[in-house]
Amino acid sequence: GGDRQAATEAFGSASECDIAEAVKTAQALANEGRRCVACEARKRLDALPIRAAILLHAEVERTERARATASAVGPPDCVTGRHAAAVEKLLKSVVHQTGGTAFLIEFHTIQSLYQRSVLCFAEAREWADAGLKFGPKEPLLYLTAGMAEESLGAFRVGADTPASDQGILIQNRRNAGLDRADMVSRAVERYSKALTLNPVLVEAHLRLGRLRHGQGKADEARRSLREAIALGSGRFLYLAHLFLGQSFETEGDLEAAVQEYRRALVPEPGMQTASVALANALVRQGKRAQGREVLERALADSADRRFDAYWFYLVGNPVVGEALFARLLQGLPR
Repeated sequence: GGDRQAATEAFGSASECDIAEAVKTAQALANEGRRCVACEARKRLDALPIRAAILLHAEVERTERARATASAVGPPDCVTGRHAAAVEKLLKSVVHQTGGTAFLIEFHTIQSLYQRSVLCFAEAREWADAGLKFGPKEPLLYLTAGMAEESLGAFRVGADTPASDQGILIQNRRNAGLDRADMVSRAVERYSKALTLNPVLVEAHLRLGRLRHGQGKADEARRSLREAIALGSGRFLYLAHLFLGQSFETEGDLEAAVQEYRRALVPEPGMQTASVALANALVRQGKRAQGREVLERALADSADRRFDAYWFYLVGNPVVGEALFARLLQGLPR
């Protein structure tokens, strides 16, 4: 229940020796406490604020990375620092605390989403896979693993790719050890597994539909996207209609595409991606005046500066990751 900023600053100024000593203490208690359930050593282990320490070390790591990369160019700095190293060591101790497994599953899920949001796609995949060791039947971990692999497989490196982006993509794929097509196939497998465990997981239906479309499997893609439409709301409903419209447009059914783009704008009015797609489809139908009207309306609506969910579809929104970390910290025992 203390001051979070003060605690974060204290962790940030801790020396290597201080961090090593704290980790050593936690490991020693974990070694004693894991052998029993109600013994004194287990009580001391459960009382140790290891989870809070993990989250504070992780916050310092994120803060230091953001500061270091604010003015950097080229591939993202995905190399872990001393606080990230402390997190990985403390995670081995928290598993022996009461309720530790549930914390580990949630932490690995959030950490995967965060790594993806800072373009460290290979690391995002590793965090999700590590989490699956604690929760092999957790659909959200299969979803986050698939999201990392979808990001790894999404981008082509070509002559028109900026040098900085080429570095990001090549580094991530080399670290993951798989090529683009393998990544897409693996993402499909992850989303399918997530849906086996949770058939109403909207985002898995949405992402599976988009990838099936990219694989040229139109019927399967539309089935998945229609499931997302039936189950979803807000940004998921927006994206599902958007992707379904793209599927129809690819096959030359402009009227069906126009209908889906219009439906996409119902839950999220004025979104730029759907507005541009709708205007383009209208122009292709010869309805230039209607297309211009759609774009003018979108430009007028853009003044509120709302984020289009499509912008973050392949990379994730860092704000979301921070909010999830904050929620996890607030949920710790006081």
